Amino acid sequence: ITFNPNTGFVGVDSFSYTVADTNSNTSNVATVSLDVGVEISSNPGADKSVTYADASGATATITFTHGTADIFFTGAGAASTPKPGQVFVTGANRQLASINLSNTTAASALTINSLPRTDVITLGNISDTSSLGRIIAPTANLTGTVTVGGILVLQLLSATGAQLQIGGGIPTGFSLLAGAVNGSSINSSVPIRSLKVTSWSTGGAITAPSIGALIVSGNFGPALNLTAASGLNLASARITGSVSGAWTLAASAGAITAGSVAANAPIDATGNINSFSVHAGGLPASLTAAAIGSLNITGDLTGDLTLASAKTIKVAGNIKGATLTFTPAAGVNALNQLLVSEAIETATLTASGNVQNITAASLTDSTIDVGASGITLATASSSNLGSSKLGSIQLRTASGNAFSNSSILADSIGSASLGAINTVNSGTPEGLAAVSYKSISASVHGVLFHAGAAQLTDASALSTYLTSKGISSAAFGDFQIEIE
Repeated sequence: ITFNPNTGFVGVDSFSYTVADTNSNTSNVATVSLDVGVEISSNPGADKSVTYADASGATATITFTHGTADIFFTGAGAASTPKPGQVFVTGANRQLASINLSNTTAASALTINSLPRTDVITLGNISDTSSLGRIIAPTANLTGTVTVGGILVLQLLSATGAQLQIGGGIPTGFSLLAGAVNGSSINSSVPIRSLKVTSWSTGGAITAPSIGALIVSGNFGPALNLTAASGLNLASARITGSVSGAWTLAASAGAITAGSVAANAPIDATGNINSFSVHAGGLPASLTAAAIGSLNITGDLTGDLTLASAKTIKVAGNIKGATLTFTPAAGVNALNQLLVSEAIETATLTASGNVQNITAASLTDSTIDVGASGITLATASSSNLGSSKLGSIQLRTASGNAFSNSSILADSIGSASLGAINTVNSGTPEGLAAVSYKSISASVHGVLFHAGAAQLTDASALSTYLTSKGISSAAFGDFQIEIE
């Protein structure tokens, strides 16, 4: 069957037919639908551009270099060539349905421009079984699927419900530049060198081996799955708005900054994270990594941390209800410095290596276990406190109790400055347990004391010193200093 559309026809057409055999038996009616498009090509003598009126009212022009593009539209209309090489397509409510590319190379470039630039044109599907260099559509909203064997650069105004399927034809990867992205996903076999968008909301997912630079001036909502098993999965990420999707990194990350992080957005890195900063709202989500250089949180830390080690953790707020777990390699400090501007409250810090310094306003309903493997004050002894050291802890609140219903356990505690101690704990032991101490400073019922190493050799020496300060064992109440 041969179908010849009317000269200049562009769009979807159909025809119906029946088949009769030699006995005059006639088949049912069959209907065939066809999509008649326009072809532009870099071949000599071929048409080079297509201009049409988009449903938005904008006049759009499509050009393609180094290859062939078959272009299909919604609706029906007519094509004419008033000037050699330039195709004009007429018809109302027209949109780009699909563009099929062929004979492409890394030098190929598909460009879609429109006037006025304030009008947004709609872009459907783009396909290329091979690779091309660039797709540049700065006024287009992508609503379909881009499936290419490889690409260097993709530029869009926006994307809504779009899918990007990027093959491995260009191993060095590609860059994406867009405005607002909504409910869209990327599945790439190659690295994303740069991903820069105004925002990425309403879910979606990004799967790729790695991202070089992630820059988002608004919110960032997709799930992020970076699969390369070595090196930097995420070299850098700068997100001004909120992160609300789960991140899974099979290797390491460089510097990450976020305006805020949602509670349902855990970050899980198999490797290290050089630095991570949250500028508002605290960190309510869990964070897992092999090691982290610096973690800076503005607001409360309420999500759990599971790390091999950390150099510096700064919390401009409270630690509330969080579990902090550190399991360093042999010879590596579990934690160099934890700085909390307000309280550590209903929290647990467990480290299987040394912790150099902890500073907070207060410690309430919490446990700090440095190498003690989950033992309690009641069961602590020199045989089960391990071999890890807590260099110092300072509790700095100037009002109320700084230490209440908490336990600090380690093989060795250096300097412990505990502030005012709440000694009434309903009969439940609270306090410190260690084999050795350098100094302990605290206030009991308004009486200050500072015990040095000489007063902390054993329980008898400590009792003698406290008596000299006018502090009786009864005054300590439920508070204990265990010298094992």
